[in-house]
Amino acid sequence: MTSPTGTSPERRDPGRSGAPDVTRPRRPPLRVVEPARRVRRRPLRRVAGSRVLVAVAAALVVGSLMSVVVADTVVDQGQVRLSGIDAQITAAQAEHGRLELSIAEQVAPTRVVAVATQLGMAPAGTISELPQVPLQVPLPVPATGNAGATSPPAVTDPPQR
Repeated sequence: MTSPTGTSPERRDPGRSGAPDVTRPRRPPLRVVEPARRVRRRPLRRVAGSRVLVAVAAALVVGSLMSVVVADTVVDQGQVRLSGIDAQITAAQAEHGRLELSIAEQVAPTRVVAVATQLGMAPAGTISELPQVPLQVPLPVPATGNAGATSPPAVTDPPQR
């Protein structure tokens, strides 16, 4: 039991009928409205501003990368210089050790006695050690018996034999 319009009577709007309703006001007919032409000054300013912003950002990124490269180069040059100085220190320490060994050999007691004997010196009869005196202790000053006496004259000529 469907109506000729294809809808069931229960679903049809009772206020609608096939005839137009004269009590309702008519809508104006639809028409296509073309957009008004806009002046593109603001979008161009925005585009120009964004281009400037992109250029500044790119310059900052490139500048930052360049500064990192320069800093890395400076550090590498310092490392090369440090390696060279380290090699010089190692060579100087080896030379110092060699010279200390040479000095120790030259001042050895057996060598000193041998050189003294070659020069005609007589060997010592007894060797006595001098006591160690700390440098903080003041040394005693010899007392003179007569303050008014004059000292003996200095000998200028050695005695002749």
